[in-house]
Amino acid sequence: MTDTLAALTPTPTPPRTEALAPFHASYPPLVPDQRFALQAASPRPETLADIQTLAHHPDLGLHTPNRARAPVGTVANTNPAHVHTKSGEGYRLLANTLIAIDSFNAQTAAPTCSRFTAEKARLTLE
Repeated sequence: MTDTLAALTPTPTPPRTEALAPFHASYPPLVPDQRFALQAASPRPETLADIQTLAHHPDLGLHTPNRARAPVGTVANTNPAHVHTKSGEGYRLLANTLIAIDSFNAQTAAPTCSRFTAEKARLTLE
């Protein structure tokens, strides 16, 4: 599984989409978390659009903490280029998702929100 994930990481958009489906179907139930995190960590320009598309994926249940953290936590914590876009789309995506999660599970939303506090503190020190 690790080798497959590593091979999928640099794959460009069209082949990547086709390659992710069999990967998703081939492994046990925890693998969707890996797949969603992989997509959220991508440096590709389409990453935010991919995350928005993932919101409608049948295996991405925001009520399951690990499933919610996989794309949302990954993009917030490891993909600043997509969070801090000039358009503000990264902030909108995270804010809307975190508000939705907070409405039924504040303990899942809170750690991801703390990322913004840490970023504000870092920017204040610079």
